[in-house]
Amino acid sequence: YKGNWENDLRQGEGTFFNEFGEIVKHGNWNQNFFVQGTLFENEKKKFKGTFLNDKKEGEGVEYDDFQREIRNGIWKNDHFISGIATIYYRCENIIYYKGQVNDKNQKHGFGTQYDSSGKVFYEGNYKENKKHGYGMILTTSGLVSLGSAVLPTGRFLLMLSLAWRR
Repeated sequence: YKGNWENDLRQGEGTFFNEFGEIVKHGNWNQNFFVQGTLFENEKKKFKGTFLNDKKEGEGVEYDDFQREIRNGIWKNDHFISGIATIYYRCENIIYYKGQVNDKNQKHGFGTQYDSSGKVFYEGNYKENKKHGYGMILTTSGLVSLGSAVLPTGRFLLMLSLAWRR
């Protein structure tokens, strides 16, 4: 540990290193507990936020191995409770989702899916990882489909389709 001490306890700003000299935690300490700052893994930022008893607690941002923000919201006892997530995947030319998620990291609430070119593909509501409620699909050909999806299938029911140039 390199930083401030008070009464033989880590106090104030400081950096904690592992046995290989790599940064593990950098930020603020209170009576030996890490309370706010950044966690690192393999010298990459993994989480930035607040802590209680060395666990994620309160507001925070989680990062993937490419340093992309993947979850931003409220944490309790080291678990993501609510907020906005970005889920990266490659499936049928859909590259990522950005929107609300539940505590199981499922798409839940309002969100947007983007295609491989970074354009919006679907924007609407989700429930437990499936399209649910109103939404719209935008195709590369410029077709806009407005509709509604329902559980349990999450299948999109077309209500209106319009031709539109992107």
